[in-house]
Amino acid sequence: MERFDGSVDYARYEHFVVGNETDKYRISFLGDFSGNVRDNLRPLLNMKFTTEDSDNDLWMEGNCANYRQAGWWYTNCVESFFHGKFYDHETKDYSSIYFNYPRTIKKLKMMIRPAFKK
Repeated sequence: MERFDGSVDYARYEHFVVGNETDKYRISFLGDFSGNVRDNLRPLLNMKFTTEDSDNDLWMEGNCANYRQAGWWYTNCVESFFHGKFYDHETKDYSSIYFNYPRTIKKLKMMIRPAFKK
């Protein structure tokens, strides 16, 4: 993750398991974490993916996908958010991409590879 100030942060999970469509793409397992940021995906463990037409978050005031204008694994809309717009510093638009709120991200790369079966 590259920040607007040019700094680079990373978060790495040894394993990352997401369920199928029937399970609503629930994050069912997160392995060991390493990185130079907080482990902001851990609070999303066992959360199902929320979209505008499938509200699976814990936010009692509405649907996080509608509020953030994109789908994600949400609890109360605040842990992390990778599918938003780029942050607008003039309007302070908080539907932007972020990890470790409130520092926002200029460039993001999320890489997932298949696990090797023994």
